[in-house]
Amino acid sequence: MSTDGWVMHSSSGGSASKQANHESFWHKGMWSNIALLALFAVMSISFYLKSDVKEVAQPTFYDLLLVPMVASFFLFGLKLPKGLAWPMLFWGLLLVGYSIGSFNANTPAEARDYTIVVIYLILTFIFFTSVICADPRRHLQLLWNGYLVAAFSAAAIGVLAYFHVIPNAEFFLRYDRPTATFNDPNVFGPYLVAPVLYVLHKLTLTRRMRDVLLLPVVGTIILGLFLSFSRGAWANLIASMLLYVGFMLSTPHGKQQTDRLLFLLIGIGVIAVVVISWALSDPTVAAHFVDRFSLVQSYDVEEQGRFWTQARAIEVGMNNPLGIGPAQWPGLYATDPHNVYLSIFVAGGYLSILAYLGFLVLTIVRGLGALKVDFPGRSFLMISLAVTIAHVGESMIIDVDNWRHLYFLFGSSWGCILTADRFKAMG
Repeated sequence: MSTDGWVMHSSSGGSASKQANHESFWHKGMWSNIALLALFAVMSISFYLKSDVKEVAQPTFYDLLLVPMVASFFLFGLKLPKGLAWPMLFWGLLLVGYSIGSFNANTPAEARDYTIVVIYLILTFIFFTSVICADPRRHLQLLWNGYLVAAFSAAAIGVLAYFHVIPNAEFFLRYDRPTATFNDPNVFGPYLVAPVLYVLHKLTLTRRMRDVLLLPVVGTIILGLFLSFSRGAWANLIASMLLYVGFMLSTPHGKQQTDRLLFLLIGIGVIAVVVISWALSDPTVAAHFVDRFSLVQSYDVEEQGRFWTQARAIEVGMNNPLGIGPAQWPGLYATDPHNVYLSIFVAGGYLSILAYLGFLVLTIVRGLGALKVDFPGRSFLMISLAVTIAHVGESMIIDVDNWRHLYFLFGSSWGCILTADRFKAMG
């Protein structure tokens, strides 16, 4: 039977009894419910990421809740899944590169703080991977439902702030663009991409009329994404949708689900056109759109603009093969490279950039291979992998190495990959 319907292979009575005796403390009875509630709550507030941008290691409200959760889950029995050795090796090599580069840092304290942030983000990747592998049937859906709640909340705040419907709207805006509860509209926009695909996934499977309420939810999220006026986010959504549809059509599904997918694509397209057309009827929105809807902006090509800075970053990286340490670029030039690959190259030299590229290639190759396996949550892998690949492309024009949601996508992808490995081994 299709495992997308969450039918798990049954085990023998003796095996099941043995597994029950060794179940994690947090995975039993009342503690299981508390753990699930905590997971959902943390994901539901994952949209609140405003912090002091002047501080390298300023924790957000989401971080303050996630850190004790990660610690408590592992303390009470969450196990590292088999198969994480290669991803952890690549992340370890990246950190070694950062550490070596930090010896050349002009501001060692900032290099240290930035490295601590990266270590924390890597731990969140390991945590999400482990949680999903512990019980993919329950945890995947719960985590993604929490992400959907968070995205809808952020989008609603951003839209209301943009039209100055809520008090202190300026707090949720930057450059007259909505940031909602983020520091930057160019992070706010991409954060909303994955939940759009998740709603599409839910609607292709649902048989409940009440799920039609997801249509205004996805409409709000699409409007928030559009009003972010982030060209990267727009391209990210289009690329993610195309990849997701390609994955769906290239794997076996029932004709009813395929027909429903195509119908929903048309429906969501109509919703997007209606929502965007309504927004463009506002002269301010139309002016913003005309200004942003161009492939190249003035700050890309001007002296010390994006392209000029990227050329300097290549020079600095080539001249410092061991790197100059994380968070050192602002001390050299006023403008960031806006390219995560160059930022990592400059910070940790060849070792760090090769390690990061190795992790990305491994994730994509293993993910594509796992899509060939019929296992619980394959649809979630389609979503995670499609959006991850789109983020890999967007990384050419923006620094994504401290985006919290990207590490959740990494964790979701690897949780599904390792689940597929387990099912493949079971035959």
